[in-house]
Parts: sequence; C-alpha cells; structure tokens
Amino acid sequence: MENLGKKKKIIIGIIIGIIFVVIIPITILTLEKKLKEERQRKAEEVIGFSDNVEVEVYSDTTLEEVVNKSNILITDDRKINTDKLGKQEIKFHYIYAEEEFTKKINLEVVDTTSPTIFASSSYTVTKGSDRDFTTYILAGDNYDDKPIRKIIGDYNPNKVGTYELSYYIEDSSGNSEEQGFTVKVIEKPKTSSGGGTTTSSSRKKFSDVIENYKTEDTEIGIDVSKWQGTIDFQKVKEAGCEFVIIRMGHQNGIDGEIILDPYYKRNVDEATKVGLKVGAYIYTYAKSKDDAVKQAKWVLSNMGDYQLPLGISYDWESWTSFSKLNLSYHSFTDVAGTFIKELEKNNQKGMIYSSKYYLENIWTENDYDTWLAHYTQKTNYKGKYHVWQMTSSGQIDGINGAVDIDILYKNR
Repeated sequence: MENLGKKKKIIIGIIIGIIFVVIIPITILTLEKKLKEERQRKAEEVIGFSDNVEVEVYSDTTLEEVVNKSNILITDDRKINTDKLGKQEIKFHYIYAEEEFTKKINLEVVDTTSPTIFASSSYTVTKGSDRDFTTYILAGDNYDDKPIRKIIGDYNPNKVGTYELSYYIEDSSGNSEEQGFTVKVIEKPKTSSGGGTTTSSSRKKFSDVIENYKTEDTEIGIDVSKWQGTIDFQKVKEAGCEFVIIRMGHQNGIDGEIILDPYYKRNVDEATKVGLKVGAYIYTYAKSKDDAVKQAKWVLSNMGDYQLPLGISYDWESWTSFSKLNLSYHSFTDVAGTFIKELEKNNQKGMIYSSKYYLENIWTENDYDTWLAHYTQKTNYKGKYHVWQMTSSGQIDGINGAVDIDILYKNR
C-alpha cells in the first residue's frame, strides 16, 4: 500500500508538471495569439488594406508602392517581380501602433497596354509582288511574343489598283490596335539609268563639326566599315578626329553567318597606331538570346589583342523583319541585353546603337549605354546617350567619300 501511495504521488506530480510546463504555456500562447489577431483585425479596419491588387507587367514597383499605406511601416520592403502575368501571394511584415504584424495579399500582374503599329499611310508595290504586309509592317506588343496579326480588307497583288486595308494586332490579354493604310499596285516601271548621289559640296565638313560641337565635355570622331575603303588614318588624325568606331562584322541576314569586315583588322591597327581611341560594332540580325550569346562570343574571339576602350556596339536595324521574329519589345530588348552581359562577363563594354525613332518607340526599356543616330543640327532626343551619330554625310581628309560623324560625351 505504501508503494501504491508513492506511485500515486509521482503520477499526480507528473500531471501537475505537465499542466505547468505544457498546458498553461500553450493556453497563454493561444490566448496571446487570439488577442494579437484581434488587435490586428482592428488595426486593419483602420489601415484599410486591399486584399487583391493589380500591377502592370514589367512595372518597376516595390511592395511599399503596391500596399500604398502611409500609416504603416513595412519592415521587409522589396521589389515585386512583375515579369510574368498571373496571380501571386505576397507575404510581408509591417508595424502599426508600435506592434509588428504579418499580412498576406493577393497580387495579380496584368497587361493593359495595347500593341503598337508603325505603318505608313501608303505603300506602293509592283504587280505580282509577294510582299506580306502582316510581317512587313512593323508592329508588336510589350509582352506577347506572338500576338494575333492580320490584314483586314481585300487586296489582289496581281491586279493594278488602289486598296484600302487595315492592320490588326491583338495580344494574349485581349488588348488590340488597328491602323488603316493604302496599297497601290502598279505596273513594273521601266528601268532607267542614273540616280541621285551625295556630292562633296553637300557633305558636312569635319572641321565645321569641330568648330560647332567641340567642348571640354565632347570628343569628335567617325565610324567606318569596308564602305570607306582604305583609310589614311594619319590624315584623319591630323584633321582633328579623336576616336573611331569600326565595324567588326555583320550577320548575313536572319539566321545567317557572321562575316568579318575585310577592313576591320587594318582599320584597328592603323587607327591605334596614330593614337585614336577605338571602338567596334557588329551589324546583327539576332532574334534570340542564343543568337546573342553566340555573336558576343564571336566578337570576343575576333578581338584578338586589340584594345577597344569604346567597347562593342550592338547594331540591329532590320525593322521590316521584326514582325516575323516572334519577339515582344521586352524580349527584343532582352536579346540585346544578353549580348551586352556576355561581353561584360569578359570585361568588355557594350552599347546599343539605334536611331531616335526606334529608341523612343521600341527600345523603351533600354538602360544600357546608347549610341544615338539622329541626323540633325541639334537632337531633341530626351533619353540618355553616350555617343551621337549626327550625320552620315561627313567629309574628312583621309577618306574618299562620305563618312558618319559622331560626337562622344565624356560625362554621360
């Protein structure tokens, strides 16, 4: 009986211990949790959270901007991934009335931006032309790589006449755009001899560009390729030229091979010998990130031991082919970015080359160094640019014929 009494005491002690060590703390924690939940419920009545929030695809936005509440402090603010359409649950922590809470909201990334069409008002084609205006006209979407494209209206390329048509494009979110244009089908014109040429009297003299644009912040230079033939770089240097951007090579059309410019090595050697600052560019038809990586590696393998302080520029200009490449504007910019990043991995600088029109309308997400082409006395391009190609009709000693003249801004 004595042993039985001892056992009972032990059991009772264990039970009491469990109550104090386990049950009471759990009860307290549960009560505290319920009280905190109640405080949070009341706080959120005041705060007024939106549990379902929409943000635009590719928008540069943060959690704090999405929540958009000035009466709380978000302790884990961060950028929101808006690269893919769809719903996602966002969990975050915030402080209100000196107490930290945890919150979840439903976020949906949406695309409300319509595709864009850059069609001319009128096109003229010869009878029997096989031009496909669905892909010939530049049009695209900010997000959708493969939007619906179609031509509305009757058009017979084998019959002379004037046709009123419309270009229609619709993305995967149902955003659409339509633009009318006219096609004139004419008989094939008779061939004629002659044609206009740029005369030396109409060219812009390099000395005039120096006089009008040379400052402490600028350098004046040229860009060249095989089309300038054999260049006397000593004369070019004596004319006041400070740098030259040299074509390294060009791609032979979409999916074509890369061909080294036959004058590249000579141009780099001679320009370097006389002390000109040198850069290079590649004329590309890249249509994928794989293309971009291959072409960047081609550039790196053909650099040799040459020093290119102005880096390598990515020159993509085949805009009448854009609509057949299945690229959104975002994807297109990503291809160029892939090229530049591959260069940077190998300690080389990259730059985007394009004209003002396409920089403003297609390269809208470009945040790389830019080589702007805008043939005018004073550019009104509002974006950032490092080099300005201001004419294709330049004249400089040492080159027979026209040459592009460029202005480099040292502090941009």
